[in-house]
Amino acid sequence: MVGEAGTATTSISWRRHPDIDDRKPVVRTVPYAEFVLEHPDLDPTTLNAEFFPDAVPYTERSRDRVFYWRPALRDSSPPATDWSFAYATTHDLVGRSETAVGIRGLTTELATGVAIVVDGTAGSDASMAHVRDYGTPILRIVDVTPDSIGLSVDGDDVEVAAGSRRRIELSPRAVELIDDDEPKEITPELSVRYPGRREIHHPATNASDRLFPSFDLDLTSLSNPLAVPIRNGELDHVALATDLGVSLEERPYPERVLWQAFAYTAFDPRRGSVPDIGQTDDDHLVVTAR
Repeated sequence: MVGEAGTATTSISWRRHPDIDDRKPVVRTVPYAEFVLEHPDLDPTTLNAEFFPDAVPYTERSRDRVFYWRPALRDSSPPATDWSFAYATTHDLVGRSETAVGIRGLTTELATGVAIVVDGTAGSDASMAHVRDYGTPILRIVDVTPDSIGLSVDGDDVEVAAGSRRRIELSPRAVELIDDDEPKEITPELSVRYPGRREIHHPATNASDRLFPSFDLDLTSLSNPLAVPIRNGELDHVALATDLGVSLEERPYPERVLWQAFAYTAFDPRRGSVPDIGQTDDDHLVVTAR
């Protein structure tokens, strides 16, 4: 169908979420750090890339947020109400009730070896190398205060001040790439960022939901099916925002990224399933694809 101004539209069906009251997201304000164990001496063999990053940091009304719209919470994390600290790697978000703990999730065990990060960002893309075996460095969080985070890195004490970033060179070691029998000496580097206290948003534990800010969207006024604008066969997320009364210009850029992720998650014309969409009582949108 083509609108009066020449804008093509297509009808997309959706459902009101049947159990939105059971989808309460994780929202905790705690000290938060990011750790990425990188191996810049290696050439990547794979790339873990997503069009939208899992973690979107931004400030909203003077609140410093880290918004996880896709599930990334490590299973070993205690209930969010018990968190006193949280940290992120390229792969995971980890909540902890105590601060003196080992840092996990910096490498990925595979059936045929270990995937290690060549270059990466917490909660986002990472290029990886596949090696036969890997002696993971002993990395521990010793103490967390509003001013700094204390670490033990292969037995050495390291402090990173709040609001800063630090790269720590580790001891060299030898690895064998899966497709190369010749050992290669590498020097891992631990990238640490400690922004301080952050308001963390994450989908409900043990759910496959996608979580978004409300964007001041009124679901009760949303038609079903919805006439979704498309351009060259693809969803036009900017035109959709205009049609639904969502002012993107007034929002910080990261929240505009979240809007784009929401629009494609809920109303992508290429999606075969009908999504459940609901709004929680703490002003989040939840999308669950069946």
